[in-house]
Amino acid sequence: MKLRFLILTVFTIAISSSSFAQSKSRAYDNAAAIEEVIREAYINGVYNTGYMLSVTQGFSPDFTAIVFEDKDQSRLETIEDWIKKTEQNKASGNLPLKGEQEVSFSIVKLEISNNIANARVQFMVGGKVQHTDFIGLYKFSTGWKLVNMMYEEGEEEK
Repeated sequence: MKLRFLILTVFTIAISSSSFAQSKSRAYDNAAAIEEVIREAYINGVYNTGYMLSVTQGFSPDFTAIVFEDKDQSRLETIEDWIKKTEQNKASGNLPLKGEQEVSFSIVKLEISNNIANARVQFMVGGKVQHTDFIGLYKFSTGWKLVNMMYEEGEEEK
């Protein structure tokens, strides 16, 4: 009887440990995938290289950004607007960026709940924060994609 109880206890602990490890691994995998799509589609695709395949694969076709120009004025931008602007930058020779001009980023906070995520991202040029983006993502069958964003033009308030 005691042996049976001991075996059952060890088995239960092993299963729950394995389940916990898989859960932690899944969370890490999601966080890594989200960081990658932000880097490749948004930071590199739109700003550093203009590589459109990364943009079209990493953004939802329904993506919208709300840009706050001042305290009482905002405007909507679609992924089509961003693609057009990026293609214009490539055509005029403004892309790809090099050296100190390159954009980098830091994920300040990331919240993931099943198939949705919200990332607070610092957008930097030359190591200096230009603005903070709040990016909403959704996990489609093809992977994580950016679906919406809010940001305020200019430097982050201190």
